[in-house]
Amino acid sequence: MHNETIQKINVGYFIKPHGVFGTLQLSFEEGYEDLVEDAAVLFAETDGILVPWFVAEDGIRITSSKTALVDLDWIEDDKAARKLSGSKVWIESAGENHGAEFSGLAGALTGYSVFDSGKGLLGQITELNDYSGNIVLTVEKGGRTWLVPFHPDLIGEIDEKKKTITFDLPEGLTDI
Repeated sequence: MHNETIQKINVGYFIKPHGVFGTLQLSFEEGYEDLVEDAAVLFAETDGILVPWFVAEDGIRITSSKTALVDLDWIEDDKAARKLSGSKVWIESAGENHGAEFSGLAGALTGYSVFDSGKGLLGQITELNDYSGNIVLTVEKGGRTWLVPFHPDLIGEIDEKKKTITFDLPEGLTDI
């Protein structure tokens, strides 16, 4: 079973302004030409956060297999464009999620008690997060929160009757 999911892909970065009207020069990985050309929104990484920027109408012009000129809404001069220079650029893309069955199981685990084979009870699963195909469980107990990677290599046992899951977590993961 293959499901289509939306994921963000790091395609490159803004090199520098091009001209004085806020156009940015984008450097991207070869092979992403169509994805870049069709993008309506680009995400610029600012202080570790992906900030969405809407592409102006006819605002992307491919100049080579690895570069494009980009006009964004609200970026109207080289001073504003310079603030985005050097920022990594991400684009949302529909792709196949080959781990759909696995993520479906993870979603059903909300409310399960989580144990670590070495530390005992960690808490209860409160939510599931999918970070680009990497399933991470949010586990809470007594005001503390842990993010636990839901990966087959770390799972010791799942008991559906008792609604428990036991992990063999790497040393130090729960000490954070």
